[in-house]
Amino acid sequence: MLSVKNLLGLECFRRITLEAGKGGLHRRISWPNIAQTASIREWLVGGDVILMSGVGLDHSAAFLNNMIEQAVAGDAACLIILLHRDLIPNIPLETIAYADARAFPLFSAPWDLQLATLIGEVSTLILQDQYGENLMNELLEMLLFKRELIPGDLMTNLVEKYRLQGPHIVVDTACSWENAGVDTPMCLAELPIRRQVNSMIIQALKGAFSQTYYINRDWNMIFLIGLRPGQERQLRETLHEIQRRAAEAYHGLRVRFGVGNLYRTPELFARSCQEASKALSLCGEENVTFFSDLGIFQLLAELPDQRRIHEYAAEQLAPLLEYDAKYRKNLLRTLEIYLQTNCSCKKTAEIMYLHRNTLAYQIDKIRGLLGVSLEEAEVRNHYYNCLKLYRYSREQGKGSLEGGG
Repeated sequence: MLSVKNLLGLECFRRITLEAGKGGLHRRISWPNIAQTASIREWLVGGDVILMSGVGLDHSAAFLNNMIEQAVAGDAACLIILLHRDLIPNIPLETIAYADARAFPLFSAPWDLQLATLIGEVSTLILQDQYGENLMNELLEMLLFKRELIPGDLMTNLVEKYRLQGPHIVVDTACSWENAGVDTPMCLAELPIRRQVNSMIIQALKGAFSQTYYINRDWNMIFLIGLRPGQERQLRETLHEIQRRAAEAYHGLRVRFGVGNLYRTPELFARSCQEASKALSLCGEENVTFFSDLGIFQLLAELPDQRRIHEYAAEQLAPLLEYDAKYRKNLLRTLEIYLQTNCSCKKTAEIMYLHRNTLAYQIDKIRGLLGVSLEEAEVRNHYYNCLKLYRYSREQGKGSLEGGG
């Protein structure tokens, strides 16, 4: 993925000055666009390199600040303003401060810089990157999903070209909204937010691990990351930091990561991908799950009859599933959070945004429906495992989608 920083290496940018927004050089670029009206928000597609001459437009600091505000709202990459003594002679200090405060890259360019040249160089850079990205996507499809067998000689050449020697690990991702403890998938109208979140994840992982490749499948990003010895801990910390930043930027957004095992040969990258998917399906409240952390649950993938897993878990949880379906409640989720927090009413209430009395009522209802005492360690362990099995089988598409767990 190209960022504003990549533009700085272009020939035409030798005459272009970065006036503000150095902290936003990581913003992704998609295509150049020319601002010819005072209203630009509706035609921004995200990642826009906006070019502005000022012809026919206001030249005040307030107007320029508003243009930056629209650009930030539309997830644009940067704004390049052509300077002319009769139009916009310089960038006002107020506008520079405004762009800096929003970490939005703001450039100035001399009037005699040909727009056609600038647009041509930026477009060529983007097209070349897209061509290389398409090749890499094809390779990742073959490596991670075994879409087709790669001949030995071709595999050797591709491994050398993309530096795929050495240990690599796969990270699978998923995003959903959490409202009162209920996970809701992101809808089509929220794709701009998902695009921004994906961009945040890509930038963070590429910034931490130079050898990071990714593929987008149904808006869920899957990453192949080259790690040096001892970097698995850094990966875990980076993923938690991404979650923290996403939660701050988008209240209620839950970003989850499943991580496969580390493998040294490309032939085994597909196994890491499968493991990452399994780990993602078993993510608890920690939201970052390494396959190596799953313990006995690693064996689930090896069982010949996957449907039986769902049948067993659904049978054990049937009273809660039936109650939730009948009364449109979510006791299954309440039980899951309650057990994951080691039966802490305080933590469960905070996570699910429930009043303590409401939670106490729900816990009593769960005890009554299941006919068990949740104070017994063996009982808690049994239902914790059943919830894990149910989540796993549902995520794998082996069972029905009833219940809210």
